[in-house]
Amino acid sequence: MQHGAYNSSPFHAHMQPVSYALSAAGTGSPTMSLKHVILVVLKKGQCTGYEINQTFAGPLGIYWHTTHQAVYRALASLSREGWVRYREKSQDGKPDKKIYSITASGERALNQWLREHQQPGPINESLLVKFFAGELCPTGALIEQVRELQATHQRNLEYYRSLAEGFEPGLERQGIDTRRGYLTQRRGILMEQARLAWCDEALAMLEQDQARE
Repeated sequence: MQHGAYNSSPFHAHMQPVSYALSAAGTGSPTMSLKHVILVVLKKGQCTGYEINQTFAGPLGIYWHTTHQAVYRALASLSREGWVRYREKSQDGKPDKKIYSITASGERALNQWLREHQQPGPINESLLVKFFAGELCPTGALIEQVRELQATHQRNLEYYRSLAEGFEPGLERQGIDTRRGYLTQRRGILMEQARLAWCDEALAMLEQDQARE
């Protein structure tokens, strides 16, 4: 491969992600952190750290991945900043549990974030890097990995559909929380369908390549 060959290809001429282009233009993306997610949860009601972690085991975990340790670190930081407070409740034979709630300053911070325009986050797709590698990656290995990815997206699609089914009856009569919750599931469904369509297209092309080898 000649030095600079990538730069001359039409494919690589358009590889700059939108988020990078926006940053170059001076339109920085406001930072969303786990703290904002926790503030949203606490705005809906008081919770213990355990209960906050449980929300990430449900649908919220689809949009934001975290760990138990990260949640407790974020809660400690939020407490120091005065954005949340907690009260301790005694338990028989167990350590006191902390029940967290959002403060007035926490609500102001949350309201500010809710009004900020958000840009897409950075993308790190290891499989696409392997496609970018071209002939360096064996065709058979790519086929196996795309098939695994396809199965994962199919499971995800079925999960999103199961969640959306509970929203759809009488959706036009539902409240704002329900309708917006439904839209998060619809986005997931449409994204998984697009990913599955890409897997089908990728497999068809890879199998053609394999037949020519």
